[in-house]
Amino acid sequence: MRQAAAGVDSLDNLMVESLAMLKSLPDMGEWAENLRGAWERCQAPDFSWEDLEHLAGLLEGLLAALPAPSVPPVTPPARGTVTRRFRIVIVDDEQVAREQAAAVVDDLSERMGGAFMLETVLCTNVRNALDVLLAGAEDSHVGALRQAEVCTIAVTDMGLPLDAEDEQAIAAGQTTPVRTNGLDLLRQVRSYATNIPSVVLTTPSNCLDDPLQVCAHGINDAHYILKGTDCHERMLEALWWIIVERSRVHSIDLQECPSYKVSIDGVRIPLQDMPFRTFYALCDLSRGGRAYFSPGEILDRLDALFRSEFNYRRRPVTAIERALVLARRRSGSWWRPEWDVQIANVMLCWAATKEKAGGDGKQALCILHGSYYRQLVDALALLEHYRQANPREGAWAAQASRRVDTIDRPLMAAAFDALFGGVSADLQEDYSLDNLEKHVGEIRKAIHSAFNAIHRYIEPRTEVLVDAPPGQAGGYRVAGDIRFNADLAAAGDGPCDDGRDEDAELLRTMASCTVLVVEDDRACLGRLSEILEAAGFEVRTATNLDDALQEAQGIEPPDILSLDLQIPARRPATDDRDPTPASSTDEANGLRVLEAMRRAHPNHPFQVVLPTTHYNRSDLGAWAARLGVPASNIVPKGGISGGASWEGQYLMTVLRLRDQVRFQSVVPPTPGVPFLMIRVLPGSDLAAGKLSLIVNGQTGTMRGNQGKFMARLVQTPSEVVPCEDLDRAVYGRPSQGDERKNLIKNVRARIAQWLPADEPDRSELRVLEAVDGGLVLHGFVEGLQDGREEN
Repeated sequence: MRQAAAGVDSLDNLMVESLAMLKSLPDMGEWAENLRGAWERCQAPDFSWEDLEHLAGLLEGLLAALPAPSVPPVTPPARGTVTRRFRIVIVDDEQVAREQAAAVVDDLSERMGGAFMLETVLCTNVRNALDVLLAGAEDSHVGALRQAEVCTIAVTDMGLPLDAEDEQAIAAGQTTPVRTNGLDLLRQVRSYATNIPSVVLTTPSNCLDDPLQVCAHGINDAHYILKGTDCHERMLEALWWIIVERSRVHSIDLQECPSYKVSIDGVRIPLQDMPFRTFYALCDLSRGGRAYFSPGEILDRLDALFRSEFNYRRRPVTAIERALVLARRRSGSWWRPEWDVQIANVMLCWAATKEKAGGDGKQALCILHGSYYRQLVDALALLEHYRQANPREGAWAAQASRRVDTIDRPLMAAAFDALFGGVSADLQEDYSLDNLEKHVGEIRKAIHSAFNAIHRYIEPRTEVLVDAPPGQAGGYRVAGDIRFNADLAAAGDGPCDDGRDEDAELLRTMASCTVLVVEDDRACLGRLSEILEAAGFEVRTATNLDDALQEAQGIEPPDILSLDLQIPARRPATDDRDPTPASSTDEANGLRVLEAMRRAHPNHPFQVVLPTTHYNRSDLGAWAARLGVPASNIVPKGGISGGASWEGQYLMTVLRLRDQVRFQSVVPPTPGVPFLMIRVLPGSDLAAGKLSLIVNGQTGTMRGNQGKFMARLVQTPSEVVPCEDLDRAVYGRPSQGDERKNLIKNVRARIAQWLPADEPDRSELRVLEAVDGGLVLHGFVEGLQDGREEN
C-alpha cells in the first residue's frame, strides 16, 4: 500500500507479473485466463461490487489450487559470537622483535586450541603496514576484512621506517627509525578503521612518552607492552585479553516503553524514533538465527510492530505521522482504532494522485482506478462507513440512496477531499525503501558517537549491525545477545519521557575516568597528577589519612585508587603555634583507606594501583594476596626499574585498569595467568547442575553441587560472582560451616586436572581466584545456549 502511495509500484503491474507466473505453471492456464477476465472487468469505468466479489472469489480459489511448495524445513543456526578469526599484523623493523612477537602468537594459538583461527602477518615499515591493515577498505568504516568477519589486531613498534627506501637507509646506517612514524601509523589506521585494536611496543626510555603521545592524539584504548625480559608474557596477556573480549557476544538491550532506549554493552545509544524502530524491527528478526534480512523483510516487520505506535506528544514531522493525526481528528464512532494506518495510507495516496493530476479531483480518481486500485477500494469502503454513520452530512447526502461506487465523480472527489485531503504529498516517508539505508547509517553513527564520547574507540557498530557478505543478496542482521524490555511500560497516560537528558548524563558520566591519588610526597603527587591529566583522567588528590577517607567514603567514589600505603594520619600543622605534631607515616593508614573504600562502596568495581618504595619482588605475591590486589598492579616508585622509568610503568598500569573499569571485566591479573577454554556441550542442564564439558581439550562431566557451582560461574566468566549468589545457586540458602570452603577446594582440585602439566604449582588458585566478597573464574566459555535450551 505504501509503495503504491509513493508511486513505487502499482497493483496493475503486480497483477500482470502474477498472471505471467501463473501461465508458466502446469495446469494453471485456465486459472490465468479467468483471473485476467475478472481483473479487466474491475478496471472498467462501470465496475461494481459484484465484479470485486467475483475477483476475490477467484483469488481465494487460486490460493487453494496452487501446488504446495516443496521446500525442506530450515533450522536457523545457533547465534554465534562476534568472530573467532583473527589476523595479527606485527609491525617492527627489527627481525628479532618480529620473531619474538610471532612466537607469542604461536604460543597463544596453541593455548587457545582449534576454537580460534589466528593468522600472523609481518610488516617492516609504515607503508607496508598500511597496505595490510587497510586492505580492501571501501569506506571510512568497513573494510574487506571486517566484511569477512576477520578481526585485525595491530601489534606495532613506535620507531619505524616510513617505507622500503627509508628501511634500506636505516639498514645502511644512514639514518635511524623515527618514533613519530609509529604514531602516524596508529593515527591513520584509526582514521580509517576504528575497530582495529592496537598493541603498542615501547622501550624503557620511551614508556612514558609513547602513551602520552598516543593519548594526545585521541587514542585512549591501546595496550602498551614494555620490551624486556617479560615481554613475551605481557604480550600474550594483552592479545589474549583482546581476543577474549572481541569474541564475546555483544549485549543489546532494547526498551520500547515508556520511551525508546537502546544500550549496547551497557553504553546508551541515543537514537531518534525512526532509526530506533528500524533497529528494533531488525533485532526482532535476528533473534531466530544468523540469516540476513532484506530491506523488504525489515519493512514488513516494521509495519507489523509499529503500525499504530507513533508518538503524538510532539509535533508530527513525517508524512505518515501527519496523516495519522488527521485520521484521528476526523474519526468518530464509525471506525475502529486498527484502521488508522489504512486511513493514513489512503490520505497519502490521495495526496500523491492529486499532485500527479495537477489538483484535478476527477483526474485523480481516474489515476486511482488505473494505477492504485487497492487504495481506491479501501477509500470507497472507508467512505461508505463514514456515510452510513453521517447520512445527512457532506455533498454526497443528495445521493444517499446510491451505492458508494456509483456516486457522481465530482461529488466523490469532493468527498475524498473532505475525508482524506489535507496531507501534502511526501514520497520519502520514513518507512520507505529509500530511507532504510539512511536509518542504518544513522544507527551506526549513533553507536560510533556514543562509544567515542566515553573515549572507547574500539566500538562495535559493524559487529552489531552486520552487512551481508559479498556474493549474497543485500541485507542486514543484528548479532548479539538481544534482550527486549517491552514490559517496563509505566502505567497511566502521563507525558512520555524521551530519556535524552538521562542519556546525555550517562555519557557525561562515562566519558571521564576518575583517579584518587593518595600521596604525601608533594613532588610525587604533582608528577602523578600531571601524567594522569595529560592522559585524559580526572584527578582527585589526598595527602593524609583524614583527607583520603573523606574522598574514599564520598558519594562519588573514584574509579581507580592510586594508593601510597605510607601516609600520615593527619594534615601537617600549618600554624607554628599549633602544638599538635605532624603525624608519622604508617603502612596501616593506607590499608585503612583501602578497607574504608571497599566497605563504603561494596558494589563499586574500582581498581587499585600501588606505587611504593617498599618493593621486593620476592615478597610481591604474599603482599598482593594480603591486600587483595593483583601483583601486577604494584609499581616501584622512584628511579629506574627494569630499565624503564617508574612513571612510565605507572601510567601503563593505570591505562590497563581504565579498560577494566570501562568494560566491567576482569583482565588477567598477572603475566601468564592460566585460563580455561570451556565449551558447554549440548545436553547440559545449567539449572540442574548437570554439565558436559570440554575444558582445554579434555572431556569431562560435573554433577551435583560441583555442577551447580560451576554452572553459575561459567555464565559470567571473568566477572566477580558474589559468594551469596553462589550459595543461592548451589544450596538455595546461605552456606553453613565449611560447606562453601570444601566445595571450592574440590572444584579447584578438578580445575587442576584440566591445567597443563607445566603450569606452576597451585595455578588453580589463580584460575578460580578469590576476591573481596566473591570468586572469579578466569576463562572463555562457549556453548552456553546449548545448555540453556535444555532448561
